[in-house]
Amino acid sequence: MSVERSNSQAVKGRASRGLWALRAHPGSAVGFFLVLAFFQVPEASAQRTPLKPGWNRFSAQDDINLGKRAAADAEKQLPLCNAPKVDAYLTQLGTRLAQKLPTGGVQYPFEFHCVNDKAVNAFALPGGYV
Repeated sequence: MSVERSNSQAVKGRASRGLWALRAHPGSAVGFFLVLAFFQVPEASAQRTPLKPGWNRFSAQDDINLGKRAAADAEKQLPLCNAPKVDAYLTQLGTRLAQKLPTGGVQYPFEFHCVNDKAVNAFALPGGYV
């Protein structure tokens, strides 16, 4: 029994000395974790995989028509913000993002609207309606 106590006390003593070392030299602990994070993060300058649109059995015009009808239904059912500044900001931001999309030559009539809801969420409909 006394051997078990002395072993457990020795282990506790080593553990507390290790914690003391981290407390005494916080810069070394921070440096260790920064080096560890550096090796776990993939190279930031790596080339991104180009996005390819998936297969779609609908034509672009079908997508636009379906999205327009769904957007009209959504406007009837959802409380819109009706804040011109918010819609202008969303349109500006959304247009910048949409310019980067691989659309396959199709120009979708992107529209961005704010819904008055406390939930942080977004949804997109076919044909460029967000």
